[in-house]
Amino acid sequence: MAEENRQTEPPPEDGDPFIDFADLLQITNVKKHGNTVSLDEHINDMLRETVAAARYHGKEASLTIKLTLKPGSGRGMAVIHDVTNKTPVEKPTPMPLWADDDGRLLTDNPDQKPIEHFRKYATHRRERKGDDKK
Repeated sequence: MAEENRQTEPPPEDGDPFIDFADLLQITNVKKHGNTVSLDEHINDMLRETVAAARYHGKEASLTIKLTLKPGSGRGMAVIHDVTNKTPVEKPTPMPLWADDDGRLLTDNPDQKPIEHFRKYATHRRERKGDDKK
């Protein structure tokens, strides 16, 4: 799952000019579904989603956090993040359909007689058995 927009704010003017990993998580913004959240919030959301999927499916899931540092001009450094998860996916239940000679899909097997045919046959047999007892 890639973010829509990645942006890093400049460090705060007051205090320590160095940015550690925790600071980076707080000052990096992620556009997610039209809202801007911190990278920290985004990672926590992705972690919850990954854990929930692993528990629901009873299978392994993973969360990957990748930071790429790209040197710019002078001392500039671009920090590019990518947060992805790999979760088990429930396979869809196949829907049994049949094809006719013209290539159309059908809900009933064209080679099988409708159930009404068998009901009429069973009713006819019961009526005949009743006649035999007379």
